[in-house]
Amino acid sequence: MRKFILGLGCGLLFSATSMVYASSETIQAILNKTTFDINGKEVAVGEEYGGVINYNGHIYVPIRFAAEHLRSAVGYDSEKQQVIIKNDGSTIYDTRYQSIALENLIATKEGNDTRVSGQIKSYNPSVTKTIDAKLSFYNQDGAKIGEASFSAKDFEDEPKSFETVGVGDFRNYAKVEVDIEAVNSRKIVADPDPNEPEVSFGQIVQKDMDKVDKLAVAFPGKKEVLFYPGEEVFQTVMNKVTKLKLKKAVDQSPIYGYAYRLVFYIGEERFEYLNNLHIGNSRESRYVPTDLTKDLDDYIKQNENNILKQ
Repeated sequence: MRKFILGLGCGLLFSATSMVYASSETIQAILNKTTFDINGKEVAVGEEYGGVINYNGHIYVPIRFAAEHLRSAVGYDSEKQQVIIKNDGSTIYDTRYQSIALENLIATKEGNDTRVSGQIKSYNPSVTKTIDAKLSFYNQDGAKIGEASFSAKDFEDEPKSFETVGVGDFRNYAKVEVDIEAVNSRKIVADPDPNEPEVSFGQIVQKDMDKVDKLAVAFPGKKEVLFYPGEEVFQTVMNKVTKLKLKKAVDQSPIYGYAYRLVFYIGEERFEYLNNLHIGNSRESRYVPTDLTKDLDDYIKQNENNILKQ
């Protein structure tokens, strides 16, 4: 623990450079190595922050450290001199590789360009070692107005933060899409096999979907949640799944990890749908995402919290 002199204008340490703005008076404070208990997990402030400040009976914590450990993204708008914290649950993912999700995107001005901040989560961090991705931004007319590429590695159970800069000013985008270009240095390809027929999910698993009498929804690391005929989740999922028309992918290389899985029951018999589209009695075949599979994915992800409350 050591004392130091600080020009105080704002009780906020924003980035690894520990910048403090608008110095108006000089104070003496204590810099120490306080640790934090965040949701039952002990976390220490990293060396890049230097520590936390104890001044006048108050602990001043780097805002980036606090926000990221509370599953929020942080950005800084230099024009407005405004810190932006985002944790609105917004999630985007590539339908070709849905075990990776991006959350809480923030776009701020970076000179003549745009800095994009956010968080990235792997639903199978023990398998996913590295990813290369590209974000594409569109205006209200659907025209592409910017893009930004980034890489990430060293995934853990919790989301990790990323930042990247794209050319031009596309802060006022209306839509964003993510393209997971490579995982563990292997390119992701999801083109349909022209020699394979388009089939329903029931045909793939060779089951009569009208006889399903129980449905379970499961997210990685969490228990299955059961639903029965007449319940809203059961009816909606069954309606969406029975409409699916799928074709096998040319590239049958396995995709590890998934964002969720559906388990269907006919009596004691069970069969599964994984959203990475490895489908079949032994998950032996990989299928190509469609607008209908994305619609199903969107429904499950948007209702994840409600599903887990059941």
